[in-house]
Amino acid sequence: MIVFMFVLFMLIFPDIAHADTLVYDFSNDFRTYAQMVAAFNLDQSVLQTERSENEKSPATVSNFALLGKTDGRRMDFSEVFPLYVVWGPQNCFTLFFSSKEVLLNAVDVLRKTDGILYAEADCEVYANSMEDTPEKPTHSFHSWGAEQMNMDLYLDYVDSWGKGSASVAVIDSGVFPHSLIRGKLLTSGYDYVDGDDDSSNDLFGHGTNVAGIIADCAQDESVYIYPIRVLNSSGNGKMSNVVNAVREAKSRGVTVINLSLESSVMSEALDDAILEAVTSGIIVVVAAGNNSCNTSEVCPAHLTNSGVIVVGAAEGANGSPARAAYSNYGASVDIYAFGTGISCCSRSGGYSNETGTSMAAPHVSALCALMHLIHPGLSPGQAENRLKRAAFGSNGVIVPDSQLMIPSSRGFFLAAIRLCLGDIIPLPVSAYPLSASETISYSSSDNQIILYENGALSAVGQGSAYVTVSCKGFEDQVIPVSVVNYTGSSFSLPRSIVIEDEAFLGITALTKMSIPDSVVEIGNRILEECSSLNYVFIPSSVETIGENAFSNAVIICQYGSKIYQYAVAHELKYITVD
Repeated sequence: MIVFMFVLFMLIFPDIAHADTLVYDFSNDFRTYAQMVAAFNLDQSVLQTERSENEKSPATVSNFALLGKTDGRRMDFSEVFPLYVVWGPQNCFTLFFSSKEVLLNAVDVLRKTDGILYAEADCEVYANSMEDTPEKPTHSFHSWGAEQMNMDLYLDYVDSWGKGSASVAVIDSGVFPHSLIRGKLLTSGYDYVDGDDDSSNDLFGHGTNVAGIIADCAQDESVYIYPIRVLNSSGNGKMSNVVNAVREAKSRGVTVINLSLESSVMSEALDDAILEAVTSGIIVVVAAGNNSCNTSEVCPAHLTNSGVIVVGAAEGANGSPARAAYSNYGASVDIYAFGTGISCCSRSGGYSNETGTSMAAPHVSALCALMHLIHPGLSPGQAENRLKRAAFGSNGVIVPDSQLMIPSSRGFFLAAIRLCLGDIIPLPVSAYPLSASETISYSSSDNQIILYENGALSAVGQGSAYVTVSCKGFEDQVIPVSVVNYTGSSFSLPRSIVIEDEAFLGITALTKMSIPDSVVEIGNRILEECSSLNYVFIPSSVETIGENAFSNAVIICQYGSKIYQYAVAHELKYITVD
């Protein structure tokens, strides 16, 4: 439709169509800008096309287009002689030229121009899959990699605790509505190859492979796929379209972006788009590539930024993964996943076995999406760190094990409580693993003896009662409570609350915290990634302290207490009080 409208425009306004420079300003409408660029890429009759003999060569230039971005200044490009100028949002622009020579000269000139943040020739990208393997494994999942990652156990966990939904943008060759995928497909994204709104026309099959692995790993959970087509029937595409597809996914607010594609040409435009997505809270998962080379030579797998998860391919099972010989490697590779002989959905409607880092990456994308159902507040960087902690392997080849992301016990524990008349004991209002996302509720059997209000139990009358504790995912817990009238000075409150591992993980709203005086045990990493936390008061009642419990917060504690000794021994920042 865009191409048709463009051709019609040239027929109606021939003088304008043949002007030296035709400027389209779509700075307030990203989708129109992206579709216009795709239309120019599509219309081979508008601009001459020149291709290298090797389509994957760094010298390959697509339709003589230039991608650029300014610092906000509006530029006059007349000195570099473009045929067409397409302005977009966020000061991005695309220029089209009559020949490769004019294009390369423009790149050289603009890179030296004040106000230009980057300028680069449009290039080819391609899917990073390999040949099919002959055998089809038989597992509870279609993918044996999902079984090795204990996805079945994690899915049971998500059933109990998960809520809401998550979406994965598959920027690839399109996604055929295979029976395994069909119920998980969101409204189609733009098809940058055909220039329409239907990305189901997967003529290469690669995007369907990727989406099928995500659907297979997520099973019946609320993880959905947003397909965007950028690769043609040969598995190749234009960098300009990939850049715009990433921005489209960002504008749609997806949870995860899966990029199982690569280019040997470094693209500042793609790097910029990816980092914008991560900054907005989207996890970006990138396949490392299949050339047995260092990822420093591959775009976008060269990115080392937190929240961009670069995935290599592993082989071997039973706790001893090794890097697949074809997989790229390097400092940017964050984690590996199984990618050899993976049973995938085929665009024919059946299944095929595929090999490559393209198959490894969607395993991680699916796990990140499921993680979002459990921890919706985690940032991309926090999600990446959590993924790496829950991994097994050696020699730098670590594979995520979703079982390690499941807590061994509930988020808190209360034993029988004995209170003195008038005592008030604060109780936790949230529990691991949902931190502040899942509320604990309390109810008293007799409000004349024990009253729960404002987050605390108050002993208001003598006698015995019980408190019922309820939280999604756990059976109700009944806590016996006795209240006595004691006025002496030596009465001590029984200490009975345990704060379990990672109880307040990633709650960035916390600035200071006071742990209740009734807490006796603190688990591992209870305040990890609470980036705004400044101070935490810890009472002397605490007798057991887990590893890395307090992040970088300053500990306020009693001199000589166990927490004081812990702080000194671990060289933590602390303040002592009498």
